[in-house]
Amino acid sequence: MSKVAQSSAPALLNIRSMPTNTALQFSTDITDPVVFNQDFCRFELQPKGFLHPNSQIVLSVKHDGATRAFPYVNVGLFSLIQRAVLKTSTGRTICSTEDLNQMMGCESMLVSNSANKEREQYKTGRQIAYESVYKVGANSRVSQTDALGYGIANGKEYNEDATHGRGGGVGVHEVGTSVQDALLSENESTFAISLNDLFPYLKSGNQLPLYMMPSVLIELYWQPVATKGTRLSAPKAGANVQWEIKRPQIFADYLFYGGDFMEQYRQKNSNLTFNYVDYRLSKNSQTQAQAVNSVRNIGGNGMVVSKVLCAYEHDHADPHKHLIGVYNAKAPSFALNNASPPVATKQRQELKSNLFVNSRFLYPQTVGNPATHFHHLIGSQGSPAFVSRDHYSGEGGGLSGVNVGKFESKEPSTDLRGTQFWQGHKLLGVDRVDSRGIDLHMAMPTADSVHTQRAWLEVLRYATLVDGEFNCYFA
Repeated sequence: MSKVAQSSAPALLNIRSMPTNTALQFSTDITDPVVFNQDFCRFELQPKGFLHPNSQIVLSVKHDGATRAFPYVNVGLFSLIQRAVLKTSTGRTICSTEDLNQMMGCESMLVSNSANKEREQYKTGRQIAYESVYKVGANSRVSQTDALGYGIANGKEYNEDATHGRGGGVGVHEVGTSVQDALLSENESTFAISLNDLFPYLKSGNQLPLYMMPSVLIELYWQPVATKGTRLSAPKAGANVQWEIKRPQIFADYLFYGGDFMEQYRQKNSNLTFNYVDYRLSKNSQTQAQAVNSVRNIGGNGMVVSKVLCAYEHDHADPHKHLIGVYNAKAPSFALNNASPPVATKQRQELKSNLFVNSRFLYPQTVGNPATHFHHLIGSQGSPAFVSRDHYSGEGGGLSGVNVGKFESKEPSTDLRGTQFWQGHKLLGVDRVDSRGIDLHMAMPTADSVHTQRAWLEVLRYATLVDGEFNCYFA
């Protein structure tokens, strides 16, 4: 080929004129917080490359002498984070989720039992997985092949002992197990929480081109120390317990492309748009009488709302003495018979719920069947929920109890039953909520005196990055 013909050939055919190298490279920086105390923490990310959404925040809790303290079994170390904010240094808030630790009680149900047992209990402290429990040994009065129920599976064996140092006394035979030693606060183990579990913007698969935008800040508001016993579980500890958080770090992964690709990307993408969801919280403290028939406006005016997550939390006096603590979604109480005085039966009452949005109800008939509630929940989440019927609505039985299958001295049949009764509502065909907002109708028959009703609205948002200026808007 002549020199003239070679010079006029397309660049695609002229291999020597294509020096661009798009090989992916990455680096990991360990970043300390610029502000840290027991109420608040702020990180500033380096303005370089693309942030990998699976970057990790490493957390640890100091041992303060409390007996056998460990992460709550359903939310793990997410219990430490009351609010998570992703924002820019120019004041644009990308994501801000209130009561994140409470909402993770629902989100954690989407993690499979095997993942909890094999990975999450060591990474985040979550350890809800089930296995059959058998009572064996010389004192057993049942077959060694018939399970007496199911309890928490964490890789340790269930053993029978006359004293059983997890709560039994001399002459008391019980079958139980305990948490992995690495999870105890006395060992001050470190745990890691992914950024995409904290921020829906990253979970949606959106990139953060840090080198093209203002500095990005991550702010964490810790669960208040003043709220006693809400950071860790310690069934055998005293009432005045609190745990100090050690200085956290971010292991931030930054992605790069070789050659001139990064600068070419900046020039060709000076106007970018990202779609994602964010959450808006509405909560209210209600008495027993108010919970029986509650109608409350939860907002959403003028926004595009895709779903609503809601639940009633039972407020424990000493939450740390339970495996789940305040991070529960309480099922209704058992129905009472006509005896004098009335006695609770094995049949639970119905929690009835509906949404009134844009001048009509979401469901033509108020929903009260727990199976329908569960169907709507997994429909709104778009993923199966790995939770048993007994653990979810407190029906059907199965969770072990009566000195069989105890976990850290707590019987699952009393401590876990009916504590994950989350409600999910997917808004189909709703383009935008009118000026009236959304009314949440919930009737919660219960014997408990005080509850906190929470509802998170999943709202659609979008962000723009134009010539280095980042802005966020509601859809």
